Amino acid sequence: MILSKPFAIACSLASIVGSAAVVAAEETISLSAGFIEFKKFAEMGEDGTWGGFLFDLADLLVDKAAADGVTLDIAIDTENGVLSDSFTYNEALATLDPDCTGDACFDMIFADYYHTSERSQLVTFPQPFGTAFVTTFKMTETGAYNSIEEANEGGGSVCIRSGTATIDALGPTTTTVVECAGFDDCTGKLKAGECDLVAADNLSGVGDDPAISSTGEVLLDIFWLVNPLKSSLEPKVLQWMNKWYFDARVSGDIAALQEKWFGFTFDDFDAAYPETMSVSAGLIEYLPFAEVAEDGSFVGFIADVAEAVKSQAEADGVALTIDVDTENPLNDYTYNSALETVSPSCSEESCYDMIFAAYYHTAERSVIATFTPTFLSTFLSSFKAPDGMYSSFAEANAGDGSTCLWVGTATYDTISPDAANIVDCSDTADCLAKLEAGECDLFVEDVRNTGLAIQGTSIVSTGEVIGDVFFFANPMASNLEPNAMVLLSKWYLDAAASGKFDELEATYFGGGSGGDGTSSASHFGLAVSAAIVAVTTLVI
Repeated sequence: MILSKPFAIACSLASIVGSAAVVAAEETISLSAGFIEFKKFAEMGEDGTWGGFLFDLADLLVDKAAADGVTLDIAIDTENGVLSDSFTYNEALATLDPDCTGDACFDMIFADYYHTSERSQLVTFPQPFGTAFVTTFKMTETGAYNSIEEANEGGGSVCIRSGTATIDALGPTTTTVVECAGFDDCTGKLKAGECDLVAADNLSGVGDDPAISSTGEVLLDIFWLVNPLKSSLEPKVLQWMNKWYFDARVSGDIAALQEKWFGFTFDDFDAAYPETMSVSAGLIEYLPFAEVAEDGSFVGFIADVAEAVKSQAEADGVALTIDVDTENPLNDYTYNSALETVSPSCSEESCYDMIFAAYYHTAERSVIATFTPTFLSTFLSSFKAPDGMYSSFAEANAGDGSTCLWVGTATYDTISPDAANIVDCSDTADCLAKLEAGECDLFVEDVRNTGLAIQGTSIVSTGEVIGDVFFFANPMASNLEPNAMVLLSKWYLDAAASGKFDELEATYFGGGSGGDGTSSASHFGLAVSAAIVAVTTLVI
């Protein structure tokens, strides 16, 4: 019997699989990085060595990783990785393509990238390291125009760096654009009279050159400054990097680096907070994570996650509305196929900004959608009938046994290549029914959900741990407006740091640890585990 409302009881995970001790062992994460040369951000000193704000930021991330017990090795390639020698900002993103070949292929890029909807469909962006806005520069004494609008009306021209988010945004509405290779090239053309204005972000500055000055105009919305990551990186790495950028910001360390290199701070989240924000969400019903109650309300673990996120938004002065479509649950989709509803090219009957469901963050899915920071972690185990002849997935394969797997899930994608024989099933209840009927020898699935589901049945856990940790996270549309994507991610991280996700884990699964958000088994503690040991079997 599958419990109808297991989320209503605080059922201890330990009572299902025994004492699951987390062994915090040393772990090393190695990342390769290219960079784009730009004064103060990344530049070569007189002694021939590279330095700047972004190089210091890399060191800061290493320090934040060490605080979590992880050795982070960031290899910035100063030979093949000076991407500004050969690429524009837009072109350089190809060096993060999962299919990239050659010497200039990397895991991340250190540069003053703007987070845009177009770019987030190509790469994954962690939390930003600052904000910027676009303005214009003119000749101090002879400049005839004080805005792009004036230049358009007066027949003037505007120099804009090629292959940037600035030219993508302003090019279509600027009457005459003169493309240039960089800020120095743009200002050189300005001085030479080849253009009347230069459009660039406020951090470009003009150095000590009194001949050029800012017009003071503010164009477009605020831009988030970010370092892009390869979207196909191991999810554990993406989740950690998001957290370490967040830790570096909330600690004030990023602001200190900004002050060091620029003489002022541009870590201005407050400027980006709207009064209201609204996102749409689909859901997949699966206890204890999500269910539509009899009164039509959205309930369950993830419903409480959503409320925690809304509370963090409220603390930042933002009225966040999450419009969950409880009338059309995505229950007829598999977890994999439901991702089509957050695709930029969605042609489904319903399309959403995000999905509330028990999704595992996987590398394959990261290429399709952008995932929120994790709110819970888990691992896979196997389950059998009391008289089952196999006590592990490996034993079943060696003995030509069969394994029940839920079709369209990350578990299926992960386990099926190694399974000797597979019995397809449509969900946990179907898999357990087939296991009890003897149609398969084992069922492999998430230990949390299945641990709850087997209560009141004859099914038992084998106690084994299969593979690495899985992170639960909510997929977001990769073309979601950047401000919404950045702030939603921030509020997930805020909720984790507050200990709220630990409280929810304890309520729903009887687990949880910490409360400071930095070493919780709910979201990040398991990521540095060498193994989850001392798992014992309890016959229920």
